[in-house]
Amino acid sequence: MRNQTFNRLKIERNLFVNEPSDDINAYPVNDDLFTWHFTIRGVDETEFEGGYYHGIMKLPLNYPYEPPSIAFLNASGRFETNVD
Repeated sequence: MRNQTFNRLKIERNLFVNEPSDDINAYPVNDDLFTWHFTIRGVDETEFEGGYYHGIMKLPLNYPYEPPSIAFLNASGRFETNVD
């Protein structure tokens, strides 16, 4: 299972590198494919427009069959910081 997960995460990392988005960016921390930093751009025509929201995502060993743990690192007005 770990090899499947590892290979999937490498593919997803390469998608972010090869097909960048203006709305979301994500990358592994220090080449640890199970811990990623991400930035999400606030959706246009909402109270979050113009904002950028930074967080950390920790992926389980059996990803994608279990969801990641996600915590925002900067205040967004909607989510608490440093809380899953």
